[in-house]
Amino acid sequence: HDVRRGELGDAAAAARLLGEAAAEGDAPDIVSFSTMASAAARAGDLHAAEGYLRDAVQAGLQPDIITFNTVVHAAAKSSDAAAAMRWMEAARVTGHGQDLHTHNTLVNAFAQGGHMAEAVEHFREIQSALLEPDSVTYGTLINGYAKQGDLHAACGWFSEMESKGMVASNHQFSQLLKACANSQPKASAYAEQVFDLMVTGRGLRPCGMTLTVLRQAIGPARCQIICKELGVDLPAILGERVNYGVPRAPRPRSPDTPRLAPLPRSPDGPRRKTRDD
Repeated sequence: HDVRRGELGDAAAAARLLGEAAAEGDAPDIVSFSTMASAAARAGDLHAAEGYLRDAVQAGLQPDIITFNTVVHAAAKSSDAAAAMRWMEAARVTGHGQDLHTHNTLVNAFAQGGHMAEAVEHFREIQSALLEPDSVTYGTLINGYAKQGDLHAACGWFSEMESKGMVASNHQFSQLLKACANSQPKASAYAEQVFDLMVTGRGLRPCGMTLTVLRQAIGPARCQIICKELGVDLPAILGERVNYGVPRAPRPRSPDTPRLAPLPRSPDGPRRKTRDD
Protein backbone atom coordinates (compact mmCIF):
# COMPACT_ATOMS: atom_id res chain seq x y z
CA HIS A 1 0.00 0.00 0.00
CA ASP A 2 1.69 3.17 -1.21
CA VAL A 3 0.56 5.47 1.60
CA ARG A 4 3.32 7.87 0.56
CA ARG A 5 1.07 9.08 -2.25
CA GLY A 6 0.32 11.78 0.31
CA GLU A 7 3.67 13.28 -0.66
CA LEU A 8 2.11 14.09 -4.03
CA GLY A 9 -0.73 15.91 -2.33
CA ASP A 10 -3.33 13.17 -2.95
CA ALA A 11 -4.47 13.20 0.68
CA ALA A 12 -7.81 11.47 0.08
CA ALA A 13 -6.25 8.56 -1.81
CA ALA A 14 -3.47 8.21 0.73
CA ALA A 15 -5.97 8.16 3.60
CA ARG A 16 -7.95 5.42 1.86
CA LEU A 17 -4.79 3.36 1.36
CA LEU A 18 -3.83 3.86 4.99
CA GLY A 19 -7.21 2.50 6.07
CA GLU A 20 -6.94 -0.47 3.72
CA ALA A 21 -3.46 -1.28 5.00
CA ALA A 22 -4.67 -1.20 8.62
CA ALA A 23 -7.65 -3.40 7.77
CA GLU A 24 -5.30 -6.01 6.28
CA GLY A 25 -3.08 -5.99 9.35
CA ASP A 26 -0.32 -4.01 7.68
CA ALA A 27 0.50 -1.65 10.53
CA PRO A 28 1.58 1.80 9.29
CA ASP A 29 4.86 3.22 10.55
CA ILE A 30 5.68 6.73 11.70
CA VAL A 31 6.69 7.69 8.15
CA SER A 32 3.21 6.80 6.93
CA PHE A 33 1.54 8.94 9.59
CA SER A 34 3.97 11.80 8.93
CA THR A 35 3.20 11.60 5.22
CA MET A 36 -0.53 11.78 5.91
CA ALA A 37 -0.04 14.73 8.24
CA SER A 38 2.04 16.45 5.56
CA ALA A 39 -0.70 15.97 2.96
CA ALA A 40 -3.24 17.42 5.39
CA ALA A 41 -0.93 20.35 6.12
CA ARG A 42 -0.61 21.18 2.42
CA ALA A 43 -4.39 21.11 2.17
CA GLY A 44 -4.62 23.53 5.10
CA ASP A 45 -6.44 20.95 7.25
CA LEU A 46 -4.96 21.46 10.73
CA HIS A 47 -7.55 19.24 12.40
CA ALA A 48 -6.63 16.28 10.19
CA ALA A 49 -2.88 16.84 10.62
CA GLU A 50 -3.28 16.87 14.40
CA GLY A 51 -5.41 13.76 14.18
CA TYR A 52 -2.73 11.80 12.33
CA LEU A 53 -0.14 12.72 14.96
CA ARG A 54 -2.46 11.60 17.74
CA ASP A 55 -3.25 8.39 15.84
CA ALA A 56 0.46 7.65 15.61
CA VAL A 57 0.82 8.03 19.38
CA GLN A 58 -2.21 5.82 20.02
CA ALA A 59 -0.65 3.19 17.74
CA GLY A 60 2.37 3.12 20.05
CA LEU A 61 4.64 5.05 17.69
CA GLN A 62 6.97 7.86 18.72
CA PRO A 63 6.56 10.99 16.54
CA ASP A 64 9.87 12.44 15.41
CA ILE A 65 10.79 16.09 14.82
CA ILE A 66 9.63 15.79 11.20
CA THR A 67 6.14 14.80 12.34
CA PHE A 68 5.96 17.68 14.82
CA ASN A 69 7.30 20.14 12.23
CA THR A 70 4.60 19.01 9.83
CA VAL A 71 1.81 19.77 12.31
CA VAL A 72 3.41 23.12 13.23
CA HIS A 73 3.42 23.89 9.49
CA ALA A 74 -0.28 23.00 9.27
CA ALA A 75 -0.98 25.40 12.12
CA ALA A 76 1.02 28.13 10.39
CA LYS A 77 -0.89 27.63 7.14
CA SER A 78 -4.11 27.96 9.14
CA SER A 79 -2.74 31.15 10.79
CA ASP A 80 -3.21 29.43 14.17
CA ALA A 81 -0.17 30.60 16.14
CA ALA A 82 -1.54 29.16 19.40
CA ALA A 83 -1.70 25.66 17.90
CA ALA A 84 1.77 26.07 16.42
CA MET A 85 3.18 27.00 19.83
CA ARG A 86 1.32 24.14 21.48
CA TRP A 87 2.82 21.53 19.15
CA MET A 88 6.24 23.11 19.30
CA GLU A 89 6.13 22.80 23.08
CA ALA A 90 4.92 19.19 22.76
CA ALA A 91 7.99 18.43 20.66
CA ARG A 92 10.24 19.99 23.28
CA VAL A 93 8.60 18.06 26.14
CA THR A 94 9.07 14.76 24.31
CA GLY A 95 12.78 15.43 23.98
CA HIS A 96 12.98 16.81 20.45
CA GLY A 97 15.20 19.82 20.01
CA GLN A 98 13.78 22.48 17.74
CA ASP A 99 15.72 23.18 14.57
CA LEU A 100 15.65 26.37 12.50
CA HIS A 101 12.88 24.98 10.31
CA THR A 102 10.63 24.58 13.35
CA HIS A 103 11.33 28.12 14.52
CA ASN A 104 10.80 29.54 11.02
CA THR A 105 7.46 27.81 10.84
CA LEU A 106 6.37 29.38 14.12
CA VAL A 107 7.50 32.84 12.98
CA ASN A 108 5.42 32.25 9.85
CA ALA A 109 2.41 31.25 11.95
CA PHE A 110 2.54 34.58 13.78
CA ALA A 111 3.13 36.55 10.58
CA GLN A 112 0.29 34.82 8.71
CA GLY A 113 -2.06 35.82 11.50
CA GLY A 114 -0.85 39.42 11.41
CA HIS A 115 0.81 39.15 14.85
CA MET A 116 4.06 40.84 13.87
CA ALA A 117 5.14 41.79 17.41
CA GLU A 118 5.04 38.11 18.38
CA ALA A 119 6.79 37.13 15.14
CA VAL A 120 9.65 39.52 15.90
CA GLU A 121 9.78 38.32 19.51
CA HIS A 122 10.22 34.75 18.33
CA PHE A 123 12.83 35.89 15.82
CA ARG A 124 14.84 37.17 18.79
CA GLU A 125 14.34 33.82 20.53
CA ILE A 126 15.92 32.13 17.52
CA GLN A 127 18.98 34.28 18.04
CA SER A 128 18.95 33.56 21.77
CA ALA A 129 18.95 29.83 20.95
CA LEU A 130 22.24 30.40 19.12
CA LEU A 131 20.62 29.60 15.77
CA GLU A 132 21.33 31.77 12.74
CA PRO A 133 18.20 33.18 11.05
CA ASP A 134 18.28 32.57 7.30
CA SER A 135 16.67 34.19 4.27
CA VAL A 136 13.44 32.30 4.98
CA THR A 137 13.26 33.81 8.48
CA TYR A 138 13.87 37.33 7.20
CA GLY A 139 11.59 36.86 4.20
CA THR A 140 8.76 35.85 6.53
CA LEU A 141 9.09 39.10 8.46
CA ILE A 142 9.44 41.19 5.29
CA ASN A 143 6.32 39.62 3.84
CA GLY A 144 4.37 39.93 7.08
CA TYR A 145 4.99 43.67 7.24
CA ALA A 146 4.44 43.99 3.48
CA LYS A 147 0.94 42.54 3.86
CA GLN A 148 0.24 45.24 6.45
CA GLY A 149 1.64 48.00 4.23
CA ASP A 150 4.39 48.80 6.76
CA LEU A 151 7.07 49.75 4.26
CA HIS A 152 9.51 51.11 6.84
CA ALA A 153 9.53 47.84 8.77
CA ALA A 154 9.77 45.75 5.59
CA CYS A 155 12.74 47.80 4.40
CA GLY A 156 14.37 47.53 7.81
CA TRP A 157 14.26 43.72 7.78
CA PHE A 158 15.37 43.64 4.14
CA SER A 159 18.41 45.76 4.99
CA GLU A 160 19.19 43.72 8.12
CA MET A 161 19.10 40.51 6.08
CA GLU A 162 21.60 41.90 3.60
CA SER A 163 23.79 43.26 6.40
CA LYS A 164 24.20 39.63 7.49
CA GLY A 165 25.82 38.76 4.17
CA MET A 166 22.77 37.58 2.22
CA VAL A 167 21.66 39.05 -1.10
CA ALA A 168 17.93 39.27 -1.70
CA SER A 169 16.38 37.05 -4.34
CA ASN A 170 13.51 37.84 -6.68
CA HIS A 171 11.23 36.69 -3.85
CA GLN A 172 12.34 39.30 -1.31
CA PHE A 173 12.27 42.08 -3.90
CA SER A 174 8.69 41.10 -4.74
CA GLN A 175 7.84 41.33 -1.04
CA LEU A 176 9.24 44.87 -0.89
CA LEU A 177 7.18 45.83 -3.91
CA LYS A 178 4.14 44.38 -2.16
CA ALA A 179 4.89 46.66 0.80
CA CYS A 180 5.03 49.63 -1.58
CA ALA A 181 1.68 48.63 -3.10
CA ASN A 182 0.00 48.18 0.29
CA SER A 183 1.44 51.36 1.80
CA GLN A 184 -0.98 54.25 2.40
CA PRO A 185 -0.52 56.15 0.19
CA LYS A 186 1.14 53.82 -2.30
CA ALA A 187 4.93 54.28 -2.33
CA SER A 188 5.06 54.44 -6.12
CA ALA A 189 8.33 56.33 -6.49
CA TYR A 190 10.17 54.03 -4.09
CA ALA A 191 8.71 50.97 -5.84
CA GLU A 192 10.36 52.15 -9.04
CA GLN A 193 13.69 52.48 -7.22
CA VAL A 194 13.35 48.98 -5.80
CA PHE A 195 12.52 47.53 -9.22
CA ASP A 196 15.41 49.42 -10.85
CA LEU A 197 17.82 48.05 -8.25
CA MET A 198 16.50 44.54 -8.75
CA VAL A 199 16.79 44.56 -12.54
CA THR A 200 19.70 46.90 -13.21
CA GLY A 201 21.69 46.76 -9.98
CA ARG A 202 21.32 43.06 -9.20
CA GLY A 203 20.67 41.61 -12.65
CA LEU A 204 17.61 39.66 -11.53
CA ARG A 205 14.90 38.71 -14.01
CA PRO A 206 11.45 39.55 -12.63
CA CYS A 207 8.77 36.88 -12.62
CA GLY A 208 5.04 37.27 -13.02
CA MET A 209 4.54 37.75 -9.30
CA THR A 210 7.05 40.63 -9.26
CA LEU A 211 5.39 42.42 -12.16
CA THR A 212 1.93 41.92 -10.71
CA VAL A 213 2.81 43.69 -7.45
CA LEU A 214 4.77 46.34 -9.38
CA ARG A 215 1.65 47.14 -11.39
CA GLN A 216 -0.32 47.38 -8.15
CA ALA A 217 2.25 49.81 -6.77
CA ILE A 218 2.73 52.13 -9.74
CA GLY A 219 -0.19 51.41 -12.07
CA PRO A 220 -0.35 49.41 -15.33
CA ALA A 221 0.60 52.29 -17.65
CA ARG A 222 3.64 53.32 -15.64
CA CYS A 223 4.66 49.68 -15.30
CA GLN A 224 4.75 49.35 -19.09
CA ILE A 225 6.97 52.43 -19.36
CA ILE A 226 9.42 51.25 -16.70
CA CYS A 227 9.64 47.73 -18.12
CA LYS A 228 10.28 49.08 -21.62
CA GLU A 229 13.00 51.37 -20.26
CA LEU A 230 14.73 48.50 -18.43
CA GLY A 231 14.36 45.98 -21.23
CA VAL A 232 11.85 43.79 -19.40
CA ASP A 233 9.45 41.90 -21.68
CA LEU A 234 6.28 42.48 -19.67
CA PRO A 235 3.78 40.56 -21.87
CA ALA A 236 6.06 37.54 -22.18
CA ILE A 237 6.75 37.25 -18.45
CA LEU A 238 3.12 37.75 -17.43
CA GLY A 239 2.17 35.00 -19.86
CA GLU A 240 4.56 32.48 -18.31
CA ARG A 241 3.41 29.74 -15.98
CA VAL A 242 5.59 30.14 -12.93
CA ASN A 243 5.93 27.84 -9.91
CA TYR A 244 5.76 30.01 -6.80
CA GLY A 245 7.09 27.30 -4.52
CA VAL A 246 10.10 27.55 -2.22
CA PRO A 247 12.21 30.48 -3.44
CA ARG A 248 15.83 30.00 -4.44
CA ALA A 249 18.19 30.83 -1.58
CA PRO A 250 19.79 34.27 -1.91
CA ARG A 251 23.44 34.36 -2.90
CA PRO A 252 26.09 35.57 -0.41
CA ARG A 253 26.55 39.33 -0.63
CA SER A 254 29.84 40.70 -1.92
CA PRO A 255 31.22 44.14 -0.92
CA ASP A 256 30.45 45.64 -4.35
CA THR A 257 26.81 44.48 -4.45
CA PRO A 258 24.50 47.47 -5.09
CA ARG A 259 22.54 48.29 -1.95
CA LEU A 260 18.93 49.26 -1.32
CA ALA A 261 18.55 53.04 -1.10
CA PRO A 262 17.30 54.39 2.25
CA LEU A 263 13.57 54.92 2.40
CA PRO A 264 12.95 58.68 1.83
CA ARG A 265 10.72 60.72 4.10
CA SER A 266 8.07 60.74 1.34
CA PRO A 267 8.41 57.46 -0.60
CA ASP A 268 5.52 58.49 -2.87
CA GLY A 269 7.47 61.54 -4.07
CA PRO A 270 9.08 62.23 -7.47
CA ARG A 271 9.35 59.25 -9.80
CA ARG A 272 12.51 58.08 -11.58
CA LYS A 273 13.07 59.74 -14.98
CA THR A 274 12.49 57.66 -18.11
CA ARG A 275 12.84 58.40 -21.82
CA ASP A 276 9.07 58.82 -22.03
CA ASP A 277 8.98 61.52 -19.30
